[in-house]
Order: sequence, then C-alpha cells, then structure tokens
Amino acid sequence: MFSIVESKRKKPVLLFDTFRYTQDKIVGTTIYWKCEDRSCPGRAVQYRSAAPNLKKSHNHNADENKCKAEEFKMAVKRRIEHSPQPVKRIYKQELTSLYTTSPQIAPSIPMFHEIKNSLYKTRNDSYPPAPHTVDDVKIEGIWRKTLHGDPFVLDDSIFPIFGTTDSVKQLSTSFNDHWFMDGTFKSCPHPFYQLYTIHSVNNDLSTPKLYTLLPDKNGSTYTSLLHAVLNLFHSNNIFINPKYIT
Repeated sequence: MFSIVESKRKKPVLLFDTFRYTQDKIVGTTIYWKCEDRSCPGRAVQYRSAAPNLKKSHNHNADENKCKAEEFKMAVKRRIEHSPQPVKRIYKQELTSLYTTSPQIAPSIPMFHEIKNSLYKTRNDSYPPAPHTVDDVKIEGIWRKTLHGDPFVLDDSIFPIFGTTDSVKQLSTSFNDHWFMDGTFKSCPHPFYQLYTIHSVNNDLSTPKLYTLLPDKNGSTYTSLLHAVLNLFHSNNIFINPKYIT
C-alpha cells in the first residue's frame, strides 16, 4: 500500500509500507524517492503512477502510526478543499470514521487544536480569489449551493439574490403576509456596499428569506432589486400578495 501526501512546505511525501519518503529526483516518468531519515539508505522507485518498488532497505523500524496520521490529515484536507462544511465538523467526521476502521491508530491522531491552523489555511486556500470590483464577482460551483446541494443563488443577472425555493414559497403564504426589508452596511463583504435582506414577519418573529448584495443605496438600485425579486416569483409561478411591507 502506498499514498502520497504533502509536507508542511507543500512538497510530495511518499508513504510506502509504513515508511516515509521524500522526493529525490525525477527522470522522465520515473520518480526516485529517498527515506526522510537522512542517515537511512532506504530508496524506492516509482514509474509513472504505478506502485513504488523498494530498491534499498531501511536501517530502522517503520512508523505505521505516523504514516496513518499523515494519511488522516491529508484526507481531512482533501475534504476541506471540496466541501463547504465547517472545518471542525469535517475533522470530527473523519476521526469518527477512523475509530470505526482503525481504532488502534486513533490515539496517534493529533488533536484538532494542534493542526487547526494548517486545516484552516487549507480552507482559505480553497476559496476563490477575492474580487476587487463588483464586475469581478463570479459565484461558481459549490458556492452556488447550500450544504445539502440545493441551489442557493436564485438570480445573479443584476445582483446576486440568495435563498432557496422553499424560502421563496414561504414568502407567498398567507401567514407570512408581512414583509420586512432592511439593509446592513457593517457586515457587507467587499466590494459590495450593503447586504440587503427580505424577511417574513409572523407573530412578531422576523425570519430572513432572501439575501442580496447591493453596490450602493441609490433609489434606482432598490427599484432594480424589486423588479428582480418580482421576476423571481413570476418565473417560479408563485403568486404573492403581502398585506404589509416595512
């Protein structure tokens, strides 16, 4: 069994038969690996992506627990790169899975607080580049969906409008006939000017249903937003008739 993980410096590390190797050199499609212990003559050769072959034996014992811990950290990082779930939740899920499949390895796994900086750096590196202007904003892939995989960007032809089909339908129900609309500026992400939300009010309880990001607070911008919201209901064949809008 073998796997390739990354070192702290983003260099490839080969885990092969419970030994750790660093990359020595690459000649054509052949990769030469050397034991991470500089005093060890252990060497392995790998052709393309095939399984490596041991060429020189090691002069020390293998460390299975250390290799398994490295594989665990890499598995967590790979999930962090491709899943929007919270970092700590992913760590706990992978740790629970490890307890089920390899309980003897679990005590060797670093605690969350010991590797959280590395894990959060992986999450930050997976984010799209920060936009400099509104025109630079592109919402793609997993960022257009909820944690359950449902569409969350309902419209972005003018302004990005966030919500779900259910939240749109809830605004049309009779017991949600009071809409409350408001904007906030302090918590709005750059390069937008304000985060604007549409709430339903029921029994004095205000619940956000739709969110949008606006570039300014001009009257024409609010008018364009209202047209976009009305078109959203129309395109989904949803009838609305709120009694109050505040």
